[in-house]
Amino acid sequence: MGSVFTEMDHNFINPLTARLGPDAFGFMTSDNGWASPQAWASYPTAELVVNEYMTWAAYLMFARDRISGDDLVRTESRTIRFMEQQRGFS
Repeated sequence: MGSVFTEMDHNFINPLTARLGPDAFGFMTSDNGWASPQAWASYPTAELVVNEYMTWAAYLMFARDRISGDDLVRTESRTIRFMEQQRGFS
């Protein structure tokens, strides 16, 4: 569910961040802890890093509206672990 949601969500997030332009993300650099070197290799601009953060954050909000109890705890834990360990995000 998460991968499908986030891929669809890129159709909404990406145009928004593109309109802001690269200067809007100057706070996010490869050396200030937002993402590992591994993540920057996959998402080489701050805009791409923001897009990825935002789509997965939107997914977690979606999940909170539709999942409860232990299922929500597992979904949140799995998503955070995936973002940290597989994607290299902080």
